Amino acid sequence: MISKTIFAEPYPYIKNIILVVISILIALLAVNTRNCALSLAIVITAIIIVYPFFIAILNKRIDIFEPIYLIVAYFSFSIFFSSLYQLYIADSHILHTYNLKKYSPDEVHIHIFLYSSLALIAFYLGYFSKIGKNIVRKLGRIRIYDLSFYAPKIIVILFISGLLGILLYIYQMRGFSSFFLSNSFFEIERTFGRFYLTPIMLLFPTGFFIFYLNKIGSKRSWKEKFFLFFYACLIISFFALRPSKFWLFRFIFFILVFRHYLVKKISLKLLTCFILIFLLLMPIAYNLARSREKSFQDSFTTIASIDFTSHIMSRWYAAQAFAIIIDSVKNSGLEYGRTLVDSVTWVIPRAWWPKKPFSFGLTFGNEYLSHSDLSGSVFFTPSLVGELYLNFHIIGIIIGFFLYGLIVRLVYNAFAIVPTKISLLFYAPLLLHSIHFVEGPIGGHVGLLAADLAPILFVYFLNRSFIR
Repeated sequence: MISKTIFAEPYPYIKNIILVVISILIALLAVNTRNCALSLAIVITAIIIVYPFFIAILNKRIDIFEPIYLIVAYFSFSIFFSSLYQLYIADSHILHTYNLKKYSPDEVHIHIFLYSSLALIAFYLGYFSKIGKNIVRKLGRIRIYDLSFYAPKIIVILFISGLLGILLYIYQMRGFSSFFLSNSFFEIERTFGRFYLTPIMLLFPTGFFIFYLNKIGSKRSWKEKFFLFFYACLIISFFALRPSKFWLFRFIFFILVFRHYLVKKISLKLLTCFILIFLLLMPIAYNLARSREKSFQDSFTTIASIDFTSHIMSRWYAAQAFAIIIDSVKNSGLEYGRTLVDSVTWVIPRAWWPKKPFSFGLTFGNEYLSHSDLSGSVFFTPSLVGELYLNFHIIGIIIGFFLYGLIVRLVYNAFAIVPTKISLLFYAPLLLHSIHFVEGPIGGHVGLLAADLAPILFVYFLNRSFIR
């Protein structure tokens, strides 16, 4: 049974009053978008952002891997702080790249802050709603079988199957020499029709996680330590060469989640240090990969000249994407669900449907960020709040973020409140994708999450068949 203290929240009536008052202020502010309203919009958004952290301090309890804290932190960084950076720190020419037709930069940022505030309020209401509590209580009767892993058999199957998938992927990307040396590795067109290999390749790190979870908390022999080290080096080597460093971050993030719930609580300081180090390494890794065909000296010179702040902030352009979407809706109207088609079509291989429409993450660059020299060649993220607004306006934001909050609360209570090895194997990818979901696009993340869960479901049912 789930403890009742999970839902204990201080001053519930004050919480509801605060949410109502803030909602009224946002509604009033939306009527009058004068330039002086920008500061007030920023203050209101900041108050809403710190709300869950304030509640956690009053409760004197915080689980740093509870979704609400990581999602709100990521949302605030990609939307709120990104907007502040563009408004007050970055060069003024960045605002002109928006190519706005209906709003000035100040006006569009007021809308960004207001809609983001509404999104967070809807998220909080879904996360703390009675609907969620009732569903969780019913889910509390459902047991996820914590099966004893038949580690040797399963790990061998996962290791070989995953490695074959990786080798096939490299072969289809024009072989080893192209994969390791060519800058054309970053051409996204070369990955078209190869998404089916993703769950197969993910069998490889899943084998590592199974072995790691089996040995966690127990004494390891030197052979087991060497095998773990060798296995981890293979995984890191492959993921470090992929265009998206999300997969490398994923590998380390999963290990932190496992240790947090099964060994020792990870401190906020340690998690923050890990994220900061990763952010600092991103520009270095990107520029090293882009300069593979240069000499060592030229590569070092390129790295030494990196503007880390602008490079890091240029990666989180959700506020800019949202601004362009707001202006586009005013100019061209809503999409009414067109961008959500990917949520269904991703499962159909392009080999079976050669004329399958390209995903919204790819077409978004051509349609809305045409000023970028990378549009059409890489995936762009429209932001979750932006995509919901693009399809269904404010109603889409409110309903979408309410359901978002409801679902991630269910995930947390189903898999992390009473953590087991098998439940954490599910919880780690669900948590990471729920955080990354903030960026959108919705269809793309549905496909990635399914690909991430497929190897784990395979292991789960394979393990049950061994026991029988």
